[in-house]
Amino acid sequence: MATGTSGVFDRGFYRIQLGNAGAAAADMAAVLNPCGEEMLITFAALNITTASTGASTIDVGVAGTAVSADNLIDGHSGATAGVFAAKGSNGLLVKIWAADGYVTVSEASGDVAGLAGELLLKLSPRTSAGAVS
Repeated sequence: MATGTSGVFDRGFYRIQLGNAGAAAADMAAVLNPCGEEMLITFAALNITTASTGASTIDVGVAGTAVSADNLIDGHSGATAGVFAAKGSNGLLVKIWAADGYVTVSEASGDVAGLAGELLLKLSPRTSAGAVS
């Protein structure tokens, strides 16, 4: 799997490996919806296995293109290893991931150099077969 461009379904999560190039919108990950239908993101967490070497913050969100967004996780520190699901000031508990939309992870401030980790997502179809929409 290429870092930051795709994910894998594993053990109940959709896992996206994070890049650490930094300094541009969606620089850590930009992943197109793999399901081909609207999905509800019901859980999002950063699993940082190696912290950035300096101060940094990370934004995670859903957008129509590969741009920076902070509507899932807003301004979380990349300088501490661990698993974090804090939403921040702009993050939402549930977000719709459009069939042709992206989940993006971006360096919001500082420098994410040295950071290693992944984004963990729980996904559910927005509608099920036979459901009234």
